[in-house]
Amino acid sequence: MVAKKKGRGRPPALADVDFDWVRRMAASGMTTDQIGVAMRTTIKATSKREPEFLAALEEGRTEAKGLARRSLFALAVGYTHPETLTHYDAKRGKFVSKEIVKHYAPNLGALALWLTNTDRENWRHARYIDYAKGDGPPPAPQYMEIGGARIVFG
Repeated sequence: MVAKKKGRGRPPALADVDFDWVRRMAASGMTTDQIGVAMRTTIKATSKREPEFLAALEEGRTEAKGLARRSLFALAVGYTHPETLTHYDAKRGKFVSKEIVKHYAPNLGALALWLTNTDRENWRHARYIDYAKGDGPPPAPQYMEIGGARIVFG
């Protein structure tokens, strides 16, 4: 009995590529490696055979980035949404539902991140100090005291 030779690497690019499916996978946040595994091929091989593939991939990534931006902004400024509360009322012997509007306060970390990325002139994580203008801390002392003795520098 002759043993069959096992193939190495991933199989070749698929014959039919559903570009909408690729776009949706990229929009859901999947990496190119994860998409390649799901398609059972390599991204490089598919993109060479199907030029529309990279366009679908980029379109999905753009959609995912837009969703992330909108979500970050909503978290930064706060948001409201309707919610249904359901609880069991023991006196009536049944479940009672109530519609409410839930409000989420702005998140300071999301607000700082949003401003840092959208208004770089006025908002930064690091503080930039121009010591030549006199901005910043006072000059360091020119002496040091050790055991009651004062050592003067320069």
